[in-house]
Amino acid sequence: MDRLKADAIELKNALLAGDIPAMAQILDDSWKAKKVTAPGISTDSIDQLYDVAVANGALAGKVSGAGGGGFVMFLVHPEDRRGLMDALNTGGGIAGPVKFAERGCETWQVRR
Repeated sequence: MDRLKADAIELKNALLAGDIPAMAQILDDSWKAKKVTAPGISTDSIDQLYDVAVANGALAGKVSGAGGGGFVMFLVHPEDRRGLMDALNTGGGIAGPVKFAERGCETWQVRR
């Protein structure tokens, strides 16, 4: 747990510095540590979509929300964003844009 807290602080510092490679490394390390600490955090579907994301430009990702569900967010260079979203949607995910906000991030989904 201490490791995950330290990762959050390091991630904030990397974000404020605009250091995308450092952010990716911290997210990736934190994801691996979280999977060991909380084995129920992931599912076969999440692991499969994570692999699809990395194969399509994602630098790293993080599960958030309810364990074994919730949502996964990925760090990606802006020019790879559209291709990543298309690959995730084709691979069985429901991908959409996210933006940083004053108190976290925001995403919207409209069901038709």
